[in-house]
Amino acid sequence: MGPGYRIDVRNAEDPNDPWHSLCSVSAQLTFDPNPALFTKPFQGELSVEAGPVRNTSTTETVAWLPRYFARWQGGSLVVGDKTLFLLSRSKLANAAALAAQASQYVPQDPGIALRYGNEYAFRSRLADLTGGGPDASRDPVYPSPAPFGVKRFLRHVPPKSLRLGIDPPPAEGDQTPLAIRTVDTITVNRPLLGYPEFLFTGVSRAAALDGPNGLLAQVENAFLAQDAVGVNDPDVTHVRIEVQVRAPANDPGPEGKRDGVYRKLYAIVREFPAPVNLNDPLAALPPLTIELVHQFQADIDVFAAAMAATPPQPDQPLPIPSSRDVRIRLTPLCADKPNYFGGPDVQQGLVSSVETRSDEPAEGTPILAPNAPEMELNAVYLRSAPDMATRLADQLKLDVSGLTLTGKPGQRTVFGASAALRHTLSGDSASITFASKAELTNHWVVALMFEVERDWTWDGFEDRSFEFHRTDDGGDRIVGQLNVPFAVGDRALVGIENAPENPRSRTRLVFFDAVNPNPPEGQFPQEPEPSWRVIARRRGAAEIEVRNFFMRLPVTVNPRQVPKLLSAGVALSPYKRDEPGYSSTEPRRKGLWLEFAEPIEDKRDRYFARVTAYGPDPLLSGQITQALLPLPLQLVGGEPQVAARLLGLPLPEEIAELPIELEPIRTIFPDQAADNAGLDDMEELKPALDSDRHFLLPLPKGINPDAPELFGFWTYEIRVGHKDMWSTAQGRWGRRLRVSGVQHPAPALTCTVYRVPVSPVQIAKIVVTAPYATPVFEDRKLTNRARNDPRTRIWVLLYAQVVQADGTTSRNVVLSRSLAYPRFDVEDNQGVRTSTRDVIGIAEFPDVLVRQALSRLALPEDSPLSVLAVELFPGDGLTASSFHGLAVTGAAGGVVFTDKPEPPAVSRFKRPAIRWVRIWGRNRAAGFCACRR
Repeated sequence: MGPGYRIDVRNAEDPNDPWHSLCSVSAQLTFDPNPALFTKPFQGELSVEAGPVRNTSTTETVAWLPRYFARWQGGSLVVGDKTLFLLSRSKLANAAALAAQASQYVPQDPGIALRYGNEYAFRSRLADLTGGGPDASRDPVYPSPAPFGVKRFLRHVPPKSLRLGIDPPPAEGDQTPLAIRTVDTITVNRPLLGYPEFLFTGVSRAAALDGPNGLLAQVENAFLAQDAVGVNDPDVTHVRIEVQVRAPANDPGPEGKRDGVYRKLYAIVREFPAPVNLNDPLAALPPLTIELVHQFQADIDVFAAAMAATPPQPDQPLPIPSSRDVRIRLTPLCADKPNYFGGPDVQQGLVSSVETRSDEPAEGTPILAPNAPEMELNAVYLRSAPDMATRLADQLKLDVSGLTLTGKPGQRTVFGASAALRHTLSGDSASITFASKAELTNHWVVALMFEVERDWTWDGFEDRSFEFHRTDDGGDRIVGQLNVPFAVGDRALVGIENAPENPRSRTRLVFFDAVNPNPPEGQFPQEPEPSWRVIARRRGAAEIEVRNFFMRLPVTVNPRQVPKLLSAGVALSPYKRDEPGYSSTEPRRKGLWLEFAEPIEDKRDRYFARVTAYGPDPLLSGQITQALLPLPLQLVGGEPQVAARLLGLPLPEEIAELPIELEPIRTIFPDQAADNAGLDDMEELKPALDSDRHFLLPLPKGINPDAPELFGFWTYEIRVGHKDMWSTAQGRWGRRLRVSGVQHPAPALTCTVYRVPVSPVQIAKIVVTAPYATPVFEDRKLTNRARNDPRTRIWVLLYAQVVQADGTTSRNVVLSRSLAYPRFDVEDNQGVRTSTRDVIGIAEFPDVLVRQALSRLALPEDSPLSVLAVELFPGDGLTASSFHGLAVTGAAGGVVFTDKPEPPAVSRFKRPAIRWVRIWGRNRAAGFCACRR
């Protein structure tokens, strides 16, 4: 290998620069023993030797040459530099002795400085065994392919961390490292650059190291203060300032803006006020001062966009969003110099971080977004069904899986619930699972829903974020709480990047409570009137945000009272006649009254009834009676429905259940007006004025007092129902009482009277017409002449009006009675029928017989006459005969009769027995007619 090498260097960019030896030294050589034999000055070159290297940990005996023989740091290659040893303040026990040792060789200044960005040429010269060899001024004797190497010296050492000052500083003895304090001002000084790197930037060695204020003099104090030793890095001219906010757990934030647990907001670059003086590198420099202003920001994305569009100017403070953990990252930046740095990453130094936080004041912008009351408070009453949870989720605009409710994809939703509902919340409160379906039925499930008008990075809530108080029972008690964790559920991130609006700007809160609709023991149902007080607790706020809600809910508890019927009867309006002539009477209004065993218990309830079935009276039509005979039933196998169909008579089908609205879900909002849900399903019974147990049964809907359907029978369902209270349809009605065979009073019988004058073909007479009771079903007439219809008889009575003896009024005296013979539709020669709905009965009174009856009673022949028609069932006790033996050619026979009218009742409601008593009959007085010659 030879005794060693000598290295020369020169500026490769200057062709006139000579070679400079890096191995030149001088010394005063002294030869022992003492006293010295002689002293000889020496000035020449030493050599660099390539010594083999072996790892001390290996067991092998192999050694190898290192990749480089020497490292040039701007000084000599053959004499060691103890400056770095002195600046490092070694902790070795013999450090002082090592520092005091001095080499007998003094390195000679090579005459060239090592600087970043310069290009240098290097060559090596071989020393002979005596230490001789060519000097640096000699050129090579023999040419070679590469007599020297060229290398540009680049900076590969990035700047260190900036030196920061924070105002206000940490409190004395601060033992809460996790607490983030509010920072108002940050002072920034350049990072320090150590030895020998600062020499490579052009800093004067003497100005940096020597003197009473030099680095060598500062070593001990810096060691005690645990501070670094160096000069201001002259290459650092700017600071990059990036403001970040802590993002909630699980939220990656917008693409490309996440930095660990923080999210980037905006970044700016500020320049240091003054450059570093290379000849006075230790001189004090003014720091870069960064003012921070904490301000309210509801939407961090809007804030970031504003900062990107209009960043703060150098003389303006940095806007910092409040109620968030903010991290300010400061990075030293070097001036852009060509051919100076080893790479772009070298131009940026180590990052320093400052954390700050400032909470919003209590009187700041409201947290909860304003919304319509129906969007913030829903009271839901569910009927038991397999899809209860689905109906609840659809109403509240949530998603559901089984009994677990979650928010919609792309929407952050946080849940809470009161202890009245057994439930389980997920760790991030992004879902709620009810224990069973029973938690959703038999009570009002109340959902209080709000939107936090802050983005997801806003972290201004206490751990107990919201408290919910109930005040409906006169007290104020906490029913539950809702915690807003600083975490985002997975469903909130689904499709968030493609959402048309920014989903990160708001958070939806849903709190569930339960309201028991059942009244206390021994009390009647009342409309629940719950109220809530919502308290939001914020960090650093002396006050709390309060929202109050009140709502009135309908009754969902059915009446407990079951109707019990005692009797029924017909109520008549007062009898009225004209005075004093007594020539006519007003038709009496009739109604069916019912007597119940007990009055209504709850004064806000009423008795109600509805029709469940209808059938015509079988005694009025042979068409109906034939369907009830056993012969057709035997022929068709005993099925009444089949027999009725064969005869063309459909049987009515009774409605099994009250057709109440199912109300699978009933939702109530604040200030919602009371409705009458289900009240029209039944007709209210009209109470008597002087009794709390007697009620009039109204006619069925669509049936007027003259409708032919009143000749039939009705099946009724009677219930107790809520009237003077707000009730749901399902909770309005009590248990039913089924009553069949109900017949309302029959329509009044209307008759028509006219005179027929004498003619060659007929005698003079009075003719009276009146319709027979016609049973109908499904708008079809059931009267059948072939089956001996009609089954009733109409009797017409002829009266004469006589003045009472005292002259105060008149009386009606019966002159005669006549049977109204039925006349059916007839068909003319063209096949046209009269097509009357009813069978018309016609009765005739010959004029001659009328005169005879008046004469027999000593009444004048011109006495006023009137008629009355009465329709009766068979067996009326009347017998047709002549007018007491009087016979007139062509005249119809008269009748005589015997009857025993029922005496009037003491009370219009009193009946002799607790049973249905069928009373059928109808009459109507005809208009006045007079007989004159």
